[in-house]
Amino acid sequence: MRHFGAVCSYVEDALGAFASWKSKLQRDQARRQRRCDEDLRVRFESWRRLAVERLKTRMAPDALQRLGDEVRADVIASYGGVEPPAFETLVRIRVAERVSAIHQIPSFELWRRRAHKDELDSPSCGDGVVVAKAAP
Repeated sequence: MRHFGAVCSYVEDALGAFASWKSKLQRDQARRQRRCDEDLRVRFESWRRLAVERLKTRMAPDALQRLGDEVRADVIASYGGVEPPAFETLVRIRVAERVSAIHQIPSFELWRRRAHKDELDSPSCGDGVVVAKAAP
């Protein structure tokens, strides 16, 4: 009975260490999940850019030119009749958005659900570490 007090101090230390370990594990899992999400977003953006470029090459040149002219007019109109800074970059982005809309390229969330259902069922970053799914 006289050693029971010493054991209690070890239990308190062990419980504290366990809580600390559990907290670190949760932070590591959250960081790993963010990295997986970022990697997946980069993969989607690469896929989307390639899909838009392929679709643009399949469009008739005059149709693509008309689309570009419409976008240029819309951009200039939205900036009060003047060309904004980085005008050509803005036009390129808006043309890509219109091509995406015309050909119904899915959003990131829809693409993720369709193309990567298996990854969402058992998420992994490709580094062999499975990330715990968030609680519903």
